[in-house]
Amino acid sequence: MVSILMKKWANYNIYIYIYYIMEGGWKIKDGKCKEGLRICPKCNKKIYGLQKKHKCRICGECFHKACCMPDWAYNKAKDENGFSGPICQDCWFMNFHGMSDYDLETGYCPKLDGKIKPELARYPKACLKPEEFESLKEKVKNNELTNFRKFIKLYLKPTGPRHDTTKEIQPGKETESEPYSLWMKMQDDPEKYEELSKKWFKQVMNINEDVDISFNRDPSGMQTMLIANTRDRIYLMKGASDLEFEIFNSIRGEIFDISPKMYNVGLFRLPMICFLSLIGLGNISNTGLYELNKNLNEGMYCFEFEKLTDYYDLEEDVFRGDETKLKKLKDSYDELIKRSSEYGKHMDHQSTGHNVCVKVDGDELKSYFIDMGSFNFTDKGSIKKRKKKSKKKSKKRKHKKNKSKKKNSKRRKSKIR
Repeated sequence: MVSILMKKWANYNIYIYIYYIMEGGWKIKDGKCKEGLRICPKCNKKIYGLQKKHKCRICGECFHKACCMPDWAYNKAKDENGFSGPICQDCWFMNFHGMSDYDLETGYCPKLDGKIKPELARYPKACLKPEEFESLKEKVKNNELTNFRKFIKLYLKPTGPRHDTTKEIQPGKETESEPYSLWMKMQDDPEKYEELSKKWFKQVMNINEDVDISFNRDPSGMQTMLIANTRDRIYLMKGASDLEFEIFNSIRGEIFDISPKMYNVGLFRLPMICFLSLIGLGNISNTGLYELNKNLNEGMYCFEFEKLTDYYDLEEDVFRGDETKLKKLKDSYDELIKRSSEYGKHMDHQSTGHNVCVKVDGDELKSYFIDMGSFNFTDKGSIKKRKKKSKKKSKKRKHKKNKSKKKNSKRRKSKIR
């Protein structure tokens, strides 16, 4: 440890350094600056031997302490082992600028020691904290629609890397693009990238590392892009359109016992490697292919539900040939329709069992809607209903204003006459 006292001699413009070298000598976090002539890349000034300096843990260059971020800031940006270290101002703004304290403290670090190491990077948690989700549920219970929307905008922001929209895949040049070459490279060792994707998903959705997880890359739902399964949870990943509406309806569905128990929700941008591993380029339309970066930047949301069984899986596989259980399954579906009819109607029901999951408890079966985005609530608690009413009110107000303007103009004309 070194204590330095710097004083400037005004007459001769000479710096006098009075210092005390304690046991252990001069120490710098995460390595030492190189010996010899040192120029700070930030201010382009010489770094003298006794000046306070840091080695940036991102780029590895030596900087004046004043050209680095303060310790209270860089100590929040930890690597996967929980370690932090000095970061220069340029590296901070390139890698961490705009991230919330919560993201930083959960360990997001895209680069370590100047090398790109996605296998070692930690990603920010994308889901709400338990107390935040409970607060969100209370707002839905009390039909606090305005506070609900404010809460979503404040606490549920997409985390993860932003993609460069200037480098979209061009028609006719698909094979020349970086995503395509990376996708082809991943075909040589798909298991490696699947493990990386599992690690990423566990981190963003706050799942313990020792929990086994599997992915369903070909889900039956039209909007669902991926389903993840653990022993007692199911995670549905979708594009982030009508986000607040689906969250609101899903929580209401749980309250009314017509959709499964909901534990959390997350909003994130997929890293390119995870997107290519879990979804790939062969399963998206041409429009999605040529606007890939743009779509990934819009983010995806993920619902965490109690793990239930898909209706069709029971009908076509588990209960196949067992007429007694198939009848119970159909009865549970009919009971769901009856149970939910007092609250509204599921608008996306093309056939029996569509978007329905089942809780199997011994011989007892209970069905739930798994996609509440297609449920049309008829009472005053529906977000869409409120929107329609607000439009009608605004039209009425405009109509009243126009009427009052016409009356005023008539009065003025009569006065003039």
